Amino acid sequence: MKTLDRQLEKKYFEDGQLWVEIPHQDGLIHGIMKEYYNDGHIHNIIPFRDGSPNGLAKSYSNNGRLKHQVYWEGGKIVNTSLVA
Repeated sequence: MKTLDRQLEKKYFEDGQLWVEIPHQDGLIHGIMKEYYNDGHIHNIIPFRDGSPNGLAKSYSNNGRLKHQVYWEGGKIVNTSLVA
């Protein structure tokens, strides 16, 4: 049985606030990447599979409202929608 190498990379703004969480598996981005505004609100949520965006990605305004969605499949945009 193969053992998976999983890590969660975290990057921070200069003031120490969390900026982005990037999940890795066997050296590739794999899982849900989360990007934050400097005030801690979520900015982007992007699912990855084997190094490429894959699934429904969501982008939020700094007040927490959903701005738009992009559906990725194998690293290619399949559909996109703006949310009013």
